[in-house]
Amino acid sequence: MSQYLPPNSAGLQKIKHIVVLMMENHSFDNILGWLYAEERPLRNQRYEGLHPSMWNPLHSVDANGVPVIEKVYVKKNGAPIKGTKFIKATPHPDPDYSLPHPDPGEGYRDTNYQLFQNYIVPDDYPPEPTNMGFVDNYANTIINGTYRFFGGKINDPREIMTCYTPEQVPVISTLAKEFAVCDYWFGSVPSQTLPNRDFFHAASSCGQVNNKPQPHCDAKTIFNQMQEAIQQGADHLSWKVYASTSRKFSSDAETDSLTANGTDFSLTRLIMTQLHDLELTPNFLTIDHFYRDAKTGNLPSYCFLEPQFSGPGQNDQHPPADIRPGEKMMADVYNAVINSPKWEETLLVITYDEHGGGFDHVPPPAQAKSPDGNKTPGQDEFTFTRFGVRVPTVLISPYIERGTICRPAGYTPFDHTSVIKTVQNCFGLE
Repeated sequence: MSQYLPPNSAGLQKIKHIVVLMMENHSFDNILGWLYAEERPLRNQRYEGLHPSMWNPLHSVDANGVPVIEKVYVKKNGAPIKGTKFIKATPHPDPDYSLPHPDPGEGYRDTNYQLFQNYIVPDDYPPEPTNMGFVDNYANTIINGTYRFFGGKINDPREIMTCYTPEQVPVISTLAKEFAVCDYWFGSVPSQTLPNRDFFHAASSCGQVNNKPQPHCDAKTIFNQMQEAIQQGADHLSWKVYASTSRKFSSDAETDSLTANGTDFSLTRLIMTQLHDLELTPNFLTIDHFYRDAKTGNLPSYCFLEPQFSGPGQNDQHPPADIRPGEKMMADVYNAVINSPKWEETLLVITYDEHGGGFDHVPPPAQAKSPDGNKTPGQDEFTFTRFGVRVPTVLISPYIERGTICRPAGYTPFDHTSVIKTVQNCFGLE
């Protein structure tokens, strides 16, 4: 079996339920880069993971004001920091489950610097990305021009090169090895959460590249398309969004319009204005309803799961939140799916919305298609012809061969819109 997988419409006919869990703000290397560091993949497959020789430069000045460039190598979380002529070696620390801490820059211009070592990149003819700006950008983000990081742990920009080991993220690592991991799955936009979630639901962000100043997107979503099919007689189809964040942790000006009438908070519904129709309210439920529906065999055709984005029970893994509650949620969702009467007909996708500023060594492709087809510039003059940074994505199904490292055949990479296309192919939508 080749790891370069062409579309398989016939195989999709076995799937009656697609479940997606989307986490927050981690790059592929940050979560799964060391997945096969200690063993070879099955069936002689290739895996685009980390190697200790990978590095990024850190530009700074020494105590005498002399410019220096330090090579900062990628390392495993919990491993000692190597000594250099600039800093002393540190002892073996305990793993930090809230890395990166503090939160890196993740907007469009920060991502440009991480990829191109320049905040402003010509979009018509961009240079080849080198992915060599992560450490300097992290320093610029958290230090604001001072040199506090010299030899210190607090606000050390070197930490952006620290990535979790399989032992520290056992749930997603085990699922990646037992089912399929996509090591060439990219965000749809080289930027933040909201535009990437827009693309995940609608294959467009209405020209928006950053979270601000406009959080809303008026594009038609895959949920709207399914709803139209249902209204036209496809009563075998159904969809739901199951959210974990309760209203009491989401009462601000942006959410009041959807919570004042008694509906539960959903980030998906908040940002996609075509889902604001109150007639769609029964399709937005809490995560407890998902576990109940899975147990009773009442999973919808397509459902999207949101973690808890805020509050004491936060489990979305957004840095610098502890990633372990998010691991528990993945385990809970997985167990609910495999113990469901519908397991033999289900595909579970676990992915992340964007890289969150975390280091990744694979340059994103540049052959993305603009949503409007004519490269009309959006926010920051971006024309949506470049993909975002790689994000962790795992596919789980009884029909997936153990240990699959999944890549698409051809030149078009996997990105967030691949889920839309899969849903359309699976359920016969145009």
